[in-house]
Amino acid sequence: MDIFGLAKVATGDAFALLDIGVKHNFKTMMTLGDFNFNIDDATYQSIQRSLSWRWVEQQRFGQRDSLQYTGKSTPTISFSGEVYTDNRRISPKVSKMFVGTQPVNELSLLGDVTTPKLLISGTGEILGYWVVSEFSDTADRFLMAGIPKHQQFTMAIKYYGDNIYNP
Repeated sequence: MDIFGLAKVATGDAFALLDIGVKHNFKTMMTLGDFNFNIDDATYQSIQRSLSWRWVEQQRFGQRDSLQYTGKSTPTISFSGEVYTDNRRISPKVSKMFVGTQPVNELSLLGDVTTPKLLISGTGEILGYWVVSEFSDTADRFLMAGIPKHQQFTMAIKYYGDNIYNP
């Protein structure tokens, strides 16, 4: 049994999970595929979940339209966050990607991947498979050679399913 399962079985208390994370220095906030949102590199500042339900209007003569439920729309999660680069984290080789800007670049490349990615919360909860639907970033406060000192990003992901082979 992993440490998350042990904490849930032992106490069932959310504070126990938080305590274990502090004791074991867990820095991962969430994982999407191979990418870790963590407090050292790519920190999301806000997260928004959007759910919707489809109701189609059926027109009726001489009466108000009736509504018919046709299903639930695909859930969407939107992240916004920021990354700071300091002078100690800049790669000495200009040809390599700079460490400070690397998390934002890695996030942008997730959109090019054509397979759904597994989303796992920082507490170990498996949230299913998701795909990147939107990404944008803004850079400001620049260092030498035009390296951004501060980058903000927004990203939207859509739910694919619990199983990658049979959504």
